[in-house]
Amino acid sequence: MEYKFSGTLTLKDYIQCCQIFNRKRNIFLAIFLYIAFLLIIFGSYDFSELKDFISDNPLNIFFVISHKEFIPYFIGITLFIIIAYFVIHPIYYMRLYKSDKMIKAERSFCITDEYINVY
Repeated sequence: MEYKFSGTLTLKDYIQCCQIFNRKRNIFLAIFLYIAFLLIIFGSYDFSELKDFISDNPLNIFFVISHKEFIPYFIGITLFIIIAYFVIHPIYYMRLYKSDKMIKAERSFCITDEYINVY
């Protein structure tokens, strides 16, 4: 059985494709930002004071993380990641889509049981 059709790549499909291809990179970037933020928070404490605080009970680490200065920065980083994913990246992909003529070109596809051919 053979199917033939032609079409172009729409902006919505291109943005969705780019987001899927860059998903791992975005996840690694978010993890890196959170780890860097935690290192900055723990680096701001005096290590001897932090050691005494945690040596009493290791679960006290959560009290350090729940400090009132920590939460606004954590929310800020989270909002930055969300805004970047849903606003900044689509704008960037839209600029790429509009500047590349090969993406907007019409293509013909032929799908059979053995292969997929793109002209």
